[in-house]
Amino acid sequence: MIRPNRRSVAAALLAGGGHVGALLALFETLEYTTVEATSLLGVFALLAFVQGAVPVLVSAHTRLLAPASGLVALFSGVVAVELSGAGDSALLEMYVMSIVTGLTGGFVVFAGVLEFAIRQGYRLGAGRLRNLPPLPGDDSSRRVAVGSAGLVGLPAGVLGFFFGGPVVALLVLVLATAAAAVPLLALLRDGFVSPLVPFAIVVPYVLYGHAFYMTEVSGMGLLLLGPAAVLSALAWKIERAVRSRIGGRDGTAFADRSDCG
Repeated sequence: MIRPNRRSVAAALLAGGGHVGALLALFETLEYTTVEATSLLGVFALLAFVQGAVPVLVSAHTRLLAPASGLVALFSGVVAVELSGAGDSALLEMYVMSIVTGLTGGFVVFAGVLEFAIRQGYRLGAGRLRNLPPLPGDDSSRRVAVGSAGLVGLPAGVLGFFFGGPVVALLVLVLATAAAAVPLLALLRDGFVSPLVPFAIVVPYVLYGHAFYMTEVSGMGLLLLGPAAVLSALAWKIERAVRSRIGGRDGTAFADRSDCG
């Protein structure tokens, strides 16, 4: 992959700084006191900078929409609800924990991977994308899927650490990675999208829910990440069977279909 140019880097730096500045301004406006110590505030500012800069860098360099737009949408929603008084700092607390654990950055960049696979495979504006490799073949798709799923698995593991230390962190890391890897592998190999549904419904709900209710839940709900992976695998099999019987498409040669946009 080609290295980011100066314009992309500049956009990322501005986005990272803007993310930190906007958060600090929101803290001041809402008299937010969760991050009080100067040292902790410095660490949090660094994490917030990274999670603002990286998605924008990815979008600016590749022209993928999901990373930057996902970050903007999430942050804008938090700000709108909190400033309206409806959230009473509840959403902001969740957003802060999602930054500390890395959930926000991991999710929006992983969404970019999904966008790349869908647009490249189905020829949906793929010509506008830049600086991206071709879709992986069957031999490397599993490696790519697992590696990309780590964008969800690693921050989920960090969240699990808060609940039960290293053992829980490792378990959550494995389950979350599997929950993200299975639907991505189905997409890369066969172009199947139904396996994304269990992932989209269960995984963000479980992870963000635990970030939000950290002081009120035991962490057992994180085990639901396992069934999410199983449901995605089941959806994969069902979609293959349905396509083979109704449309004659078993999912092979996903990126080479002549009628895919």
